[in-house]
Amino acid sequence: VQGLTNFPNSLQELTVKEDYILCKSCGAEVSSALKIIDIKSPFSENYHTESLFGVDVPVQELTNPYGIKFSVVIVRSTLCVAEF
Repeated sequence: VQGLTNFPNSLQELTVKEDYILCKSCGAEVSSALKIIDIKSPFSENYHTESLFGVDVPVQELTNPYGIKFSVVIVRSTLCVAEF
């Protein structure tokens, strides 16, 4: 890592900036952007990529039973704990 050689005998730590997907309603962190995966839902009506966090990620459009369309990104795991 460039720039760390000036510190011999010191503990060198590399900090990696991690982006998070946030809840649209409350702003809480839902999942790390590093956990986005590409799995197509059989109910997906549209599939495309969008530039998020500086990379192209898969986005699907779904329609719920009430006819409301929404876009989703699939993640491997989440930090979210649903409270109803």
